[in-house]
Amino acid sequence: MKKILLVILAFTPALFAADQGFRLNAGKCIGPTGTEGFNPAYQGECGDLHGMDLTKEILKSANLRGANLSGADLTKVDLTNADLQNAILDDATLVGLTLTNTILFNASLKGANLTSTTATNAILRGVDLTKATLKQVTFNNVDLQGATLTGANMDTISISGSNLSQAKLDSAVLTNAFVDNCFLIRTNLSNTDVSQTHLNGNDQRGAIYTGTFGTETTFGGSRFYTANFTNAKLAGASFDQTDLQNTNLTGADFTGADFARADFRNSRAATAILTGATLQGALFSSGTKLPFTKDDATKQGMVFIQ
Repeated sequence: MKKILLVILAFTPALFAADQGFRLNAGKCIGPTGTEGFNPAYQGECGDLHGMDLTKEILKSANLRGANLSGADLTKVDLTNADLQNAILDDATLVGLTLTNTILFNASLKGANLTSTTATNAILRGVDLTKATLKQVTFNNVDLQGATLTGANMDTISISGSNLSQAKLDSAVLTNAFVDNCFLIRTNLSNTDVSQTHLNGNDQRGAIYTGTFGTETTFGGSRFYTANFTNAKLAGASFDQTDLQNTNLTGADFTGADFARADFRNSRAATAILTGATLQGALFSSGTKLPFTKDDATKQGMVFIQ
């Protein structure tokens, strides 16, 4: 009899309560009387589902706007077309999620575990992923503008065709990753580990790489106009055919880096370390500040442009 009871309990769906009328209004869940709160145990808008096991729930196209899902387990749940605007998923288990056309605008996922999650055409603009785990995550055509990923673990992440402009990726782990053909305009990657990561073909105008470090990093074909690499440590990195016009390279260590056909016009690199760097075909101008003379630059294969 005990065994039968245990089997029944194991397959009993989570019990949910009725709607108490709380709705998302200007980023907060407001009830019928104007008070702020949640709909207790309600699977819907502004529902309080914190700490619940939702792994068996069907949440495609679900309205979970403003819902409290902190600490909840949504392992391998399909959230295709679901709306989680302003939802709270702090410290939630979100392993293997499917986020196709999902809305997570301004949602909070601090400390959440999104390992092996796949997001396609999703809106994560303004999402807070501080110290979240995004190992082996795949983002295709995802809107991450203004997102916060400070201290996040993004080892082996793959991001393509996505917009991370003005996002904060500072003090993060971005190793063994592919971030290609994306927008990273004014994105902050300061003090981030980018070892063995491919950041090729990206628009990174005004990006912040101060104190960023890594080995075997590639930036081929990226545009860095006005970017800041102050005190970065990127020895051996590849900047082949990159636009480094008006960039700040003060104090950066580019020992052995490949700058073939890069554009250094009007860049500030007077105190940069370029020992052993490949500079064949790289452009520079009278406004370029290099750690060696114009004659030495041309001897190393650089091309002076008036």
